[in-house]
Amino acid sequence: MKRKIISILVVFLLIAIIPLISTATIVPAQDTSKLWLRGFIQISEIENNTIHAYAIRLHYLKWNTTEGAYGTVFFCNVTFPDAYLIIPIGGMDFVIGISMGELVNIHG
Repeated sequence: MKRKIISILVVFLLIAIIPLISTATIVPAQDTSKLWLRGFIQISEIENNTIHAYAIRLHYLKWNTTEGAYGTVFFCNVTFPDAYLIIPIGGMDFVIGISMGELVNIHG
C-alpha cells in the first residue's frame, strides 16, 4: 500500500514539472548576480523565460561579488527568471531555487 502511494506521488510530481520544462525555450541574458527564492506566489504570466507573478510571501537572497541583499516580499507583483522549481498547491504555487538574474518588485 505504501509503495502505491509513493509511486502515485512521484507521478504527480513529474506531471507538475512537465509545464516548466516545456516553457523554457528562450535563453535569457545572463546577469552576474545570483538570486535565491522561496515562497508562495500566484503566477499571472510566463513570457520569454520571465515569470510575472503576485507574491503572497516570497523570501529572497541576492548576491554578487561585491554586495548582497535579502528580505521578504508580501502581497505585491514581482518578476523573476524562469529557472526555479515551481510546485502547484491549490490556487497558489510554491517556488524554490537559485538562478542568475534579478527580482523586480512592483508594488501593487
